[in-house]
Amino acid sequence: MNFVPKAGPLVAEILSGSVLLILGYFAIAYGESAPPILHENPATAISLFALMAWLLGSIVDAVRNLLEELWDRRAPIRWDFFFHGQSDEIANLDQYFFSFYMADADLAIAIILYLVLGKSFLTQVLGRRADFPWMVYIILLIVALVFARDARSLRHEIKEYIDVSEKRRAQKSEA
Repeated sequence: MNFVPKAGPLVAEILSGSVLLILGYFAIAYGESAPPILHENPATAISLFALMAWLLGSIVDAVRNLLEELWDRRAPIRWDFFFHGQSDEIANLDQYFFSFYMADADLAIAIILYLVLGKSFLTQVLGRRADFPWMVYIILLIVALVFARDARSLRHEIKEYIDVSEKRRAQKSEA
């Protein structure tokens, strides 16, 4: 069994975590001066950013996994296909649909989490004023909705791909 992290999920986690960190950082920088650690020692800043991005992205990914339960009630997907499907079909599904689905869904969740919790978190917990012009919040909401819509479309394509693959396999076994 290969336990090496796959690029798609890793990119989705780091990218969505990075989005949360960058939005928070720029909100603080816009509201007042940026935290000094990000300017004094670049190596520390990069290391801290990478670690926090991965942690936050993993949380965003876990939120998506929890939401999958709700979404699967409405339009169930046979996720066990990733375990019993043909290796070429799984590779195609992952390369053309699933990795993009994960990234889109995780990015939509990250932006929505920031819009709902970000300003309050930065202000209350870090004690920093964090404000964007109202137009930035509208643009972020539109971007989140675009990612969410694309994730929904990709989820539909994943379901269709799995269903067609399952039918094809059933027809081959009958013949």
